[in-house]
Amino acid sequence: MKTAYVLPDELGRLQPFLSPEYCRGWLLSRLHPSGPTCPECGELTAGKQAQRFNSLETVRCGHCGKSFTAFTGTVFHRSRLEPAQIVLMLMLLRLGRGEAEIAGELGTHERTIRRWRKRFMELGADMEPFPAEGDQTKDTPGKDEARAT
Repeated sequence: MKTAYVLPDELGRLQPFLSPEYCRGWLLSRLHPSGPTCPECGELTAGKQAQRFNSLETVRCGHCGKSFTAFTGTVFHRSRLEPAQIVLMLMLLRLGRGEAEIAGELGTHERTIRRWRKRFMELGADMEPFPAEGDQTKDTPGKDEARAT
């Protein structure tokens, strides 16, 4: 009799990120929380243009005529990385992985990862690694501090 393997809760929450489509949707929802809008005039893009926007194709604003993609005007403008690669890079950076390891996973150069890390830090992104399970961090009250509250 085979035993079904169940992912731990932490890994189960990551399972959708194995889909490139999910990664693209997740990334676009963070870059454009109001939906697909023109970076020039702010006009909301709808219909077929919105579908093209969400597929990372170039669209033309019906209001001002500017051509743009979902990455235009964002930190990822002119990036050659696919959304799934961007999401993986963000996760690995946040987990504290080294630039060589991340570059190997993405099939890119260490200097590329170094530039991304620097860019994210310049934008004020929290690049501190997640604490390992059981680690005490400076933000976690110690035993004495916890009793005092």
